[in-house]
Amino acid sequence: TGSPLHTAYAIPQLRAMYQNEKCAVNHVQGNYQWQSLASFCIARWTARTFLPISYSEASWTGLLNVQKCTYDEAAMELLPMACRKALPALADYSEFVQGIPKNTPNKEGEDFKAELNPYWTLFPELQDCKFFLGIGDGACANIGSKCTTASRIAVTIGTSAAARICLRYESCLSASSFFQIPKLQGLFCYRIDKSHVLIGGALTDGGSAVEWARQFLNLHSDCAFMDCMDQVQALVNEEYKAAATSDNEHLSKSKGAQELVVAPFLSGERSTGFRDGATGAVLGLTRGTTSAEFFKSVLEGCALRLKAVLDLIIASRYEQASSVTPVIIASGKAMENNDLWRQMIADSSGLRVIFDKDTEEATIRGAAQLVAFALQATKISSSSSPDVQTFILSSQEEEIHPFKTSEPRLAATAFYREKALAQNAFISAIAPLFSITSLSGERIDQLSNNKNK
Repeated sequence: TGSPLHTAYAIPQLRAMYQNEKCAVNHVQGNYQWQSLASFCIARWTARTFLPISYSEASWTGLLNVQKCTYDEAAMELLPMACRKALPALADYSEFVQGIPKNTPNKEGEDFKAELNPYWTLFPELQDCKFFLGIGDGACANIGSKCTTASRIAVTIGTSAAARICLRYESCLSASSFFQIPKLQGLFCYRIDKSHVLIGGALTDGGSAVEWARQFLNLHSDCAFMDCMDQVQALVNEEYKAAATSDNEHLSKSKGAQELVVAPFLSGERSTGFRDGATGAVLGLTRGTTSAEFFKSVLEGCALRLKAVLDLIIASRYEQASSVTPVIIASGKAMENNDLWRQMIADSSGLRVIFDKDTEEATIRGAAQLVAFALQATKISSSSSPDVQTFILSSQEEEIHPFKTSEPRLAATAFYREKALAQNAFISAIAPLFSITSLSGERIDQLSNNKNK
């Protein structure tokens, strides 16, 4: 399915709903279907009972076989029969519903009653428009960020963080002609449409981790925050100078911040481990640890988890343009306004980070572009053979117009590589404790008593 078996996805949530007798889904009378929010709204507006769910939205649930563009058989086996029967049909996002009818159909759907469709008067400007099925926001953000080829990776940092790449892989029934999902362990793989997939990973805490650190250190005023950031910048400069000059004595003096290792799982972990019960942790705190050193370690902790995702993404693109070093097209205020953090991400990943002046509203821009592509493909297919209606995103690569750029520094990339190894070792060491800390106190007492017996 291209997604892990995790509580963030639909399988565990649907199982829990159907197993809970008090849940409303177990008391629905008559015929019903699960609908995405987009399909539900369009169906209401256009006076239809149900609409399909797009491959894009379905793959976000973890129920879609991304290779075949059908519901995954193994995933279906994990769901109750009542749930399976209620799943909506599948379709490409480019399938559309034409216009808002003036009247609503009767129950049989044959003739129209005199009753006026309320949306006919509510949305007069949409009466003759085409309504397309929903598309995942990550897919839209990639397209809107001009990341439609294997040479560009979209990275967004807001409250959370994500890195994604768009690759062309046609849906097919032959496993030999599709990449193997296990090679991408730690990433998600979602469908954009029947011809393209989106591969990437997400962190639950991005800008939220920085905001938490600011509140934790009582840096409430802008003056206090900027003073701390200046100190962090000084620490980073000292560390880089030592690494660039191979000055081991100088480097040892700057080890205060380097010795702090952070697992930034304040709201749990998604990529790359998807470990239930994961929490934040810090290694290396002493009485001499300063606020600047702590803040620096939080910034580095998030940058290094993003590096882990980026390393896997780069490995996933070996079949497409593997000889071309990719660039990061960045978006999100958290990274745009923090030059130091942006440089950390460039240094740790070893990739150029670019902000494009055209992509400030990347998600809505991408949604508009995907609809335009679908309309163009529909126009072409109506005047020629059906084979030409597949739209290839890589053929639409747009020119980048940078307004902020951060170049990676080789010496910094080298010592961030060491920091990444230390963080991975730390997370692996504390991972067995995640499941224990997520247990209730009563359950911990039970385990302790059993052990004593």
